[in-house]
Amino acid sequence: MAAKAGLKIDEFAERWRQHAELTLKPEKGLGRHHHNLIIDRTQKGIVFQRGQLEFDGIAQMWFDDLNQMRRAFPSHEPSLATDRASFVSDVTTLTKVPNPVITCRTGGSVVKRMSTIRRRPEMSQERFQREWFETHAYLVRRMPGVLGYTQNLVIDRSTAQGGASADEVPIDGVVEFIFRDAAAIEAAFTSDSGLTTMAHAKEFISEISTFIVEVTEFPLGIHRSS
Repeated sequence: MAAKAGLKIDEFAERWRQHAELTLKPEKGLGRHHHNLIIDRTQKGIVFQRGQLEFDGIAQMWFDDLNQMRRAFPSHEPSLATDRASFVSDVTTLTKVPNPVITCRTGGSVVKRMSTIRRRPEMSQERFQREWFETHAYLVRRMPGVLGYTQNLVIDRSTAQGGASADEVPIDGVVEFIFRDAAAIEAAFTSDSGLTTMAHAKEFISEISTFIVEVTEFPLGIHRSS
């Protein structure tokens, strides 16, 4: 989501938190919910064409299945839409299937880097998924200092106006990396294995936009999906 013009980042974060209190009810069936407030949008660790879409915050919600998600958030909720419009200028919704590659089991302070990626135009959805989930995942596992890594395959897109195509919302995947600190990001991607990983990325990805985020977790229950 993008903040309304003129709203300071701390004001946006607070209004977003208040909105969550209206939205996130236990009966909605949410397993987990995270707010990822974007604090740095430089291309940390990589040199790559950046996508056209920019955000100020990325919300993540986990459901057991699509039916549960649709029951939780029907298409027409006037009160929520009115409240959101008071601090948000634009919303893009992505329905994703997660593929956890490296599970973060490290406590203490960490840095989360999220990325949106777009597949190369000649790449089919099936081949893109295969290259990403199989070969690329293997290469990332070899990179030093990666504490966590999850691939999220986009299977549906929408905007405030309704359903959207891949041309209207050119995002095919969302990446989550966990590192100990910013230095670990640079060390991972400038290592020999990191350079090999990014060389492979250019074979199936046309755009990568990276974001360092500050995470707020809303403990609403236990996520039961694998």
